[in-house]
Amino acid sequence: MLSIIHGLIQLARGVWQALRDPEIGGLIILVIGVLAIGTLFYNHVESWGIVNSLYFSVITLTTVGYGDFFPVTTLGKLFTIVYIFVGIGIILLFISKIAKTAWESHPIREWFHAHKNSGLSKKEDSTSEKPVKIPSEPQK
Repeated sequence: MLSIIHGLIQLARGVWQALRDPEIGGLIILVIGVLAIGTLFYNHVESWGIVNSLYFSVITLTTVGYGDFFPVTTLGKLFTIVYIFVGIGIILLFISKIAKTAWESHPIREWFHAHKNSGLSKKEDSTSEKPVKIPSEPQK
């Protein structure tokens, strides 16, 4: 249980470190902007409320897609096609940047890189290089 708590604390530290990165700050603004554009578009064109428009934008760009909302106008459908391609790319870039920054600031990374080429990760059993003799079937 303590290791889970420790892991969550390390994860939170990594995410906090990532959020202080100016590049991620720019991506956060970009993600908020893309969600705002989608929300305002669906609110105006599909006549959905702000909450439903934001909800649809989020579930679309996170590829959850419950199917409870969908555009019915031609303009809404065409916008959604472009919105998915552009928006998913931005969301994936944002998530990958946070994951990369969190990984780079995690203490296990230093241990992993220190031991990766030291031979500890390779099997040191001397029998592993000997050929294995497979017994033949008993003769009758």
